[in-house]
Amino acid sequence: MQSMTHSHGKGVNLTLQQAGILTNGLSKLLAMTADLEFKPLESKKFILPLSNVPYQAVPGAAQVRGDVARGMKNDLLHILEKALALLELYEVN
Repeated sequence: MQSMTHSHGKGVNLTLQQAGILTNGLSKLLAMTADLEFKPLESKKFILPLSNVPYQAVPGAAQVRGDVARGMKNDLLHILEKALALLELYEVN
């Protein structure tokens, strides 16, 4: 019998329904940011803080979208930090 959960190496299991909800949300975020690029912000101290966490620098938008799209096939929980960078991309535009 197949398990109804997915383990993602974080000590957390997602049910199939939870994984579906997360996948749906990430897919929508990818679509919302399809033609966007990171824009410079006024702050010199806190430059795109959500992007700096997983990338340690301001990444290219295409790189972030690619990382999230690839991660959706492998490990949903592992890519959440990078998905926050996508959210930040959306918000700065």
